[in-house]
Amino acid sequence: MVKRFLIFGSVAVLAVAAACGDNASSPVSPSASNPAGSSTAAYEDGATLKVTIPGLVSPANNATTDQVGAPLVVTASTGKFAPVSGIVHRFEVVDPSNRVVAGGVVSGTSYSPAGLQPNTNYRWRARGEAGSAVGPWSQYWSFRTPDKPQGYIRGSEVYDPLTDGTSVGTIVGSATFIPGVGLRLNEVTSHIAYQLQEPLVDGEFSLLATNVATNTEANKTKIMSMQEGSGDITTNRCRMTYEKRGDPAGDIAWRFIPCDLDDEISTVGAERVAVELDPSVTYLWRAEWRGGFFNASIIRDGANGATIYNFGKPYRGTYRPNPHRAYVGAPVGRGGPADATVPGMIVRQVWISSQPRPAFANQ
Repeated sequence: MVKRFLIFGSVAVLAVAAACGDNASSPVSPSASNPAGSSTAAYEDGATLKVTIPGLVSPANNATTDQVGAPLVVTASTGKFAPVSGIVHRFEVVDPSNRVVAGGVVSGTSYSPAGLQPNTNYRWRARGEAGSAVGPWSQYWSFRTPDKPQGYIRGSEVYDPLTDGTSVGTIVGSATFIPGVGLRLNEVTSHIAYQLQEPLVDGEFSLLATNVATNTEANKTKIMSMQEGSGDITTNRCRMTYEKRGDPAGDIAWRFIPCDLDDEISTVGAERVAVELDPSVTYLWRAEWRGGFFNASIIRDGANGATIYNFGKPYRGTYRPNPHRAYVGAPVGRGGPADATVPGMIVRQVWISSQPRPAFANQ
């Protein structure tokens, strides 16, 4: 009896030892140097975070989107074995040559890529991340951008073609759509207002305009303008105005005031010149503020034509109007209607963005 008892006891000890061995291979408790759900050993695709792969939702695989920068949407990544806090989502978009052309990290589940081209096939994927730890990538899905992008206001970017009888902005005053050509702002009080969703700190505001003559009605009439909020633009602390004056005829004038310093720059020197403008010709009007330098230019015959005006000046501070409102033309300010919009100009392909003007906006 004693021998049988001893053999049974030996088996029990071996069983306990085996159980302890199994526990030794189980995940260890997270520590300050090893975030919850993370692992020091990378998976096959480089993942170091034990989270689920985000589910790709839209655009549907192999779909054609209704706009060039259509949002990419996923289901949220979550901890596989335990809750993981602070999960964000990284998106990646590649072009037909497998080059990454857009991507970013968002705290939510939707990302809107910038800088894509129309009529192009792209692939995209996403993964969850927490701190320096990264989860596994999803599979790739494909989508195709449309031939003719629709207008949008997204973040600090605006695209408004104005050639299809609609505008993503708010049209104020008398205006007439000319199919395939653009929107005619009939009077000095006519303008288009755009409310950006985020301030555009560095970027450009550009548009194509026809029916702009050297000598037009009124005085300090604007091609484009920007300000903070919706108060009197003449006294706004974050304003930009770009004028084609009627008196003196053809004079180009602009003013740019960063928001956090009283450091106004304007055409007080060699920049104040008159240009000859033909109302039958299309001109690209562009205002840029990047890296502490403001520049205004006019290009005849569109983006690839001859530059007939190009002047700028450095500025101090940061341009950060909040809320950021932009206008084709300008609202009536303290100076009255004579200081508002160039009357009769026909505008199209409005572009406001941190990105350079894309080719599709030059049509």
